[in-house]
Amino acid sequence: MHSDVNSFLALMYLVFGAIAVAIMLELKGKPKDRIHTRAFVLTHKLLGYSFVAIFVFMLVYMIKKVGAYQDEVNTRTVIHIALAISTVPLLILKIAIVRKYRVLTSSLLTLGAGIFTISTVFVAFTAGYYYLHQSDIRYTSITSVDKDILDNDTGRHFVFKRCGKCHTLERVFRSFKTKTGWSKTVNYMAKIDAPNIRPYEIKQIINFLINQQERQKKNETDEVAQEIGKTLLQKKCTLCHDLERVITASKTETEWQFTVERMINHMGDPDFLSPDDKNVLVKYFMYFQGAT
Repeated sequence: MHSDVNSFLALMYLVFGAIAVAIMLELKGKPKDRIHTRAFVLTHKLLGYSFVAIFVFMLVYMIKKVGAYQDEVNTRTVIHIALAISTVPLLILKIAIVRKYRVLTSSLLTLGAGIFTISTVFVAFTAGYYYLHQSDIRYTSITSVDKDILDNDTGRHFVFKRCGKCHTLERVFRSFKTKTGWSKTVNYMAKIDAPNIRPYEIKQIINFLINQQERQKKNETDEVAQEIGKTLLQKKCTLCHDLERVITASKTETEWQFTVERMINHMGDPDFLSPDDKNVLVKYFMYFQGAT
């Protein structure tokens, strides 16, 4: 989901919550005639349903997004997640009082205000941060004046740190694009993850991706294959055992092929590794074994 859409939903979530709390204040603090009270109650119910629906949708999206991360999340995101999860039992408690424990309805205003306060804080940590830095988001490309600042190792670092956060690196290293194509792709990903990827990082990532692609075109693919092999090792092999068992093993190429084939059969999924992936993984094992 795009950051603009995410932030808009977060804003509507807070607006609905604020109006619902305001209605509760009106109902509890000022006596109303029956017609006005009925209208306020109905509006409060609709806002409450909308508030919960947006919260559940964004919570599920957040869990899926964080679950796909290949790297540790930053402190700001950890705080956001903790506050969002802490809202769940409060919402359940509020709904339970409304539905089953009406004798406790006097506490609903305090509970609702607490939920709204926590929501405001965790939304501010993400959507607020995004809006504050929205002016930093701009299309970035490599120009001739960037020659002195571009560094392949720096670009590699940012590719692992930024690109590897959401998807595997094999997907990145196996793509072939023009310079313009890579610029568009990296800028699009930076916009989705805004404002975490800075213009300087975008330039370094684009430069590294273009350079590694050129190495592939010149048949100098050993380094790229090692990166893909490393990604496959971390993503596939660690599903069943730790890395130490793999990296301390000493086998011939034939034995590694048999081991990988056995792993595929054990997973019960013939598409667990493609033939190309299997060859790359075996070659990486042989390379790593020789390097150590």
